[in-house]
Formats: sequence, structure tokens, C-alpha cells
Amino acid sequence: MIKSETSRNLKWDIINTNPFNRPLLKINSKYMFQRTREMSIVLNDVVSELGNSVVEYYSLDTPANLTECTAEDEVYIGRIRSEGKLSDGSILFEGTMESSLGHLVSLDMSGVEEYFIFPGQVLGLSGKNNLGRCVQVSQLFIPRPFPFRQARISINKTTGPLSILIAAGPFTPTDSLSFEPLKDLRDVIEKTDPDICFLIGPFLDATHPMLQSEDTVLLDTFQEIFENELQKLSNRLQDRRTKVILVSSWKDAHHHAVFPTLPYSIKKFSQIMAISDPGVVSIGGLIFGVTSTDILMHLSRNELAKTTINSDRMGRMARHLMAQRNFYPLYPPDESVPLDIEFWADHARMEVTPHILILPSELRHFIKDVDGTVVVNPERLTKGISGGTYARIYIDLPNDPDEENSIGNGSPIADFVMGEIIKI
Repeated sequence: MIKSETSRNLKWDIINTNPFNRPLLKINSKYMFQRTREMSIVLNDVVSELGNSVVEYYSLDTPANLTECTAEDEVYIGRIRSEGKLSDGSILFEGTMESSLGHLVSLDMSGVEEYFIFPGQVLGLSGKNNLGRCVQVSQLFIPRPFPFRQARISINKTTGPLSILIAAGPFTPTDSLSFEPLKDLRDVIEKTDPDICFLIGPFLDATHPMLQSEDTVLLDTFQEIFENELQKLSNRLQDRRTKVILVSSWKDAHHHAVFPTLPYSIKKFSQIMAISDPGVVSIGGLIFGVTSTDILMHLSRNELAKTTINSDRMGRMARHLMAQRNFYPLYPPDESVPLDIEFWADHARMEVTPHILILPSELRHFIKDVDGTVVVNPERLTKGISGGTYARIYIDLPNDPDEENSIGNGSPIADFVMGEIIKI
């Protein structure tokens, strides 16, 4: 069990490194009014940028044109597509506009010993192109994640360890609009006094069964309900060191139904800040990436895998995000996600690989090391009519404040993290 050092009263530097400040509703907003041509241009730009990094990393030849037949293996850059659910007989590949004018071909993957692919995945491949319609693939070239940011970390022997609590909504049971699980969590926060608490939406899910009932009568607006809960939280944070980071969700009843999602609109609280979904913050020099959207579930439903050994499936899902440098690399998105492609291109892409990646999901909770990144799925604070789980992690770096920090220079952050999943 991890114990909190309540005698400390530190103020960690928290920097929102991916601010989502442009307003959603403005004169040139394209949400729900996106022209197909404009969407294809934005998507091609994203594919081309990542595809060029593949060519550079693997020192590949200039990508060939998919419209041209070849008797020898050629290199191609593009993204995986499918008609319906991805299967061995329905793998499609769309080249970039620059190399192939967006030409679409089918892929014969029988010559590849192992692969893990999904719709929207950007990659390179080598193979023979029969009649410009089907490529017999011999090798895949998967993008590489960004390196960890090399920066001075302010967590050391002098400052002491960093304790973090992570909880994801919804925060109401399905048979009630009371926030009892959130109340219990406030008790935990007050008792353990963590340095940082991530509260990840939705707070009140717009699909809550009672909100769909004509018999439900609300005395307050959704925004007022949300603000009342924040005020209760703020009151409990008095004389505590805890800083709360709110991560928005497009599923919230009181918020914009678009992904990526603007930060919540909240009044000024001294110990509460709001960030977008996805969001990236730097805490004491460590990079935290987080999304409230269930990308683990969505990817797991759409991935096509061929392998001869059992592998860590959830670790692989997280690895897809880091390799694609994107918090939501699946395209087309899950039918439930109101994705705006221009917002997605601007705000869902990673600019650096996070030290800590928070991915709440309906899938079973876990905390694991994925190539040096600590990936956390706290699951949900409520499960149907009962309480669920939250996560707690504890980061204790051994270096002295005057020493060169080893993070990013050899020793991964995962070597210095302890964690646990706790039932509320």
C-alpha cells in the first residue's frame, strides 16, 4: 500500500503544454459541416507527415506510385483502410496524394509472418504491385514514437516523491443522479492529500438512463450541477496541497459534443485547473498525456492481428498510440465518437512521447510499463449501480537536485514508479 507524506506542502509546476484555447463556435468552425475535399486534404497532410518520418527512420527509397505495376519489391507509404470490419480478405491501403494520388489498392499479407494493423494506421510497406490493384506485401515499416523529452526533472531527494490519484467518470451510478462515488473520492483525497489528482470526465454522462426518462425532473441545469460538485471539491481542498486537473469529455451532458474536446468552462479555483481532451501537462518536468475517450476499447475492436505467440494486448494498444504519435489514431473513428478532423489534426497528435499515459477504459484496469512509458487505465469510478476503481501512482526519483537527471538519458521513468488500483 502506498502511503502519502501529508507533512509536505509542495507546489509542483503544472504546465498545460497542449492548450486548446481556440473557441469551438466561431465563424470558420467546421464541426458538423466539413466538406469532403477539405477533410481529405487534412487527412493526407497527417498521413504524409508521419509517412515521411517512416522513410527517414528506415532510410527507405523514395516511395513508389501505387498506380504503377512492378515486378520487383517497391516501397509505399500510406494508411490502412477497410470496407467494413478489417479481415484478411478486406485489407485496403491508400497511398498519399504526393506519391500515389491517393490511389487505393488491396493488400495480400500472406507473406508477412506477423502484423498488427487497424483502420487509419499510417505505415510503410514493401512489396510487388500486381496490375496496380493488389500489393503482395513482404515487409511492414511501422512508425517510431517520438523520443522522451530531455528536461530537468524537479522531483528529487529534496522535494520528495510525487503522489498522483487518477479517477475517471462517469461519477454517478446508473440508477441515480447522485454523485456518491465522487463524494467517496473526495473523502479519499482529503484523507490521503495527494500532490495531484486527475479527474477525467464525463462527470454526468449524457446517455445516463435517468436523463433519457421523461419522468426525471432536474432543479438545476447540467452546468449548475457540474459547478456545484466542483465547489464541494474546492471546499474540501482547503488547507490541502492537492492540485486537481480536470480532463474534459464530449460525453458530458453539460459540454460540447465534439472530439477533440475543449476544456470545461469553470470559474477560477485556486487548486483546480481544466484541460482539453486529449490533454498534455508537464508536472515537475514529467510529461503526462491523457484522453477521456476510450481509445483502448475502440482499437481492440478494430485491430487485425496475426501472430504466433501470445502478446500483451493492452500494451500493444497503447504502443499503437505512441507509434502513430496520436491519442486517437483510429480512422474512421468509432461510430460513437463525434470527431472533427481539423480539430483532430490540430489537437489529437502527440508532440512528444509522454512519460505517463493515462487511458481510462471500460476494459479491465491496469498499470504497466510500455517501452518506458507508464500506461495507466484506472477503469471507471462507477460500474453500473456500484462503485468502481481508481488508480494511484507514486513517483520517487533517486537523484540529488544538483545531479544530471537520468530520465530521457537512459533510465525510463517506469523504473521509478509504483502504482496500485483501488476499489472505491
